[in-house]
Amino acid sequence: MEQAEAAIVEHYKRLVRLAYVVLPPSLGRHRRVLTAHAVAQRALPRDTSVAEEAAAVPRQRVGRGPAADPGYALVRLRTLREALDT
Repeated sequence: MEQAEAAIVEHYKRLVRLAYVVLPPSLGRHRRVLTAHAVAQRALPRDTSVAEEAAAVPRQRVGRGPAADPGYALVRLRTLREALDT
């Protein structure tokens, strides 16, 4: 949970951009921006099943950078899922 919180704080802009790109253009620019922020904020896990969910996230083979951070991988996956469901 702590890693996911740190990843949200550290990579917030990146998560918002990712959500913005994935959201449908039919929403319009302003609505996409607002929705992208909401999606990134909802990516933070709020329950205790974080360990189980984090274990299901495939690990990247990169040794450094945000891809190697399991907290970032978790919130990135949650952001993508939420944006695609919108």
